[in-house]
Amino acid sequence: MSVAVAVEWTRWFNRDNPSGTGDWETVTSLYYENPNQMCQNPVDIQCQTIGGSSYTSTGEVVSCSASVGLVCKNADQTDGYCRDYRVRFKCPCYYEWTPWFDRDNPSGTGDWETVTSLYYENPNQMCQNPVDIQCQTIGGSSYTSTGEVVSCSASLGLVCKNADQTDWSCLDYRVRFKCPC
Repeated sequence: MSVAVAVEWTRWFNRDNPSGTGDWETVTSLYYENPNQMCQNPVDIQCQTIGGSSYTSTGEVVSCSASVGLVCKNADQTDGYCRDYRVRFKCPCYYEWTPWFDRDNPSGTGDWETVTSLYYENPNQMCQNPVDIQCQTIGGSSYTSTGEVVSCSASLGLVCKNADQTDWSCLDYRVRFKCPC
């Protein structure tokens, strides 16, 4: 399987207020509280006040790093209080292509290379929610070049119904999917 690495910015997080000892927007806490929206090892960070000003423009003593997050300690400030900050992170997002699948032949009602069936039959090689799909004939031609009525989507898979074709017969297709690791 080939691996593609992309990066995406998370949403803005503001989990803490500067009461107590300060404002703590840390990677560890944010990941623990938002495991589906935050990564453990971000590659970049943006830190700003909740009003949108850069943390560097506040004149406060603030630590802002992708490895730790944002830390503003009230004790380090001349007036004894931090402003309220928010952060967002750039997270690596890994995807890989599955092998090519050809689980069905165009006999019967058509050629059905569906996500559900492929996941059920190949749980160690297929994901339930792919983000992309490639569809082609078993000979390697793109499904769009065949002239057949074919549905090809990452959410469903490939469906070619014999009844939708002018000659009442689909070609034999194969598919592969881009899945999150």
